[in-house]
Amino acid sequence: MLQNWCYTTKRTHFREFHMFTTFFLFLIGLGCHHKKPLDSTIEYTKQTQAENFLYEAILTGLKEDNVSSSMMETIKNSKIFVPKCPVCDSVQKALQAYKGPQLFQKQSLPLEIVTGMNGNREQQMEALKQLTARYTGRYLEKHPIPENARANLENLLEQMKDKGMQTKPAQFGDYCPSCDGVTL
Repeated sequence: MLQNWCYTTKRTHFREFHMFTTFFLFLIGLGCHHKKPLDSTIEYTKQTQAENFLYEAILTGLKEDNVSSSMMETIKNSKIFVPKCPVCDSVQKALQAYKGPQLFQKQSLPLEIVTGMNGNREQQMEALKQLTARYTGRYLEKHPIPENARANLENLLEQMKDKGMQTKPAQFGDYCPSCDGVTL
């Protein structure tokens, strides 16, 4: 009888120990899987780094403003992006990556951007310019970068803008809405 009791007690303790160890390792795993913080040591010497900055800035802004699905469709379907423009490409990639609004949260996009996106072509272009300026500005406020890196980023964005302006169709007039919005 005593042997049977010892065996059951050991088995129970082993299960408790195993459950505790599993739970402890689970908690450690949760702590290890956090989003990598913005690397403020990036010098912004390559175009891909500037493209990644734009992508992150626009995607983060869309999430923070909880942009509605209908507004996203309006933006995506508008013909206000310059073909082959590296800035427009980065903005469009962020728009495509956005998963949609979170439930039970209101959209916090300013009214002038919403009405502009629902307006005519010129109003849509101005609204896109405001949208990109809003998101890149806010992203830089929350993720400051050193002055030399910021100067490099501005230079890269200007080069990207020049590439986009070379491919710009006449219907866009004198500017690209994405480029003019993100020029720091």
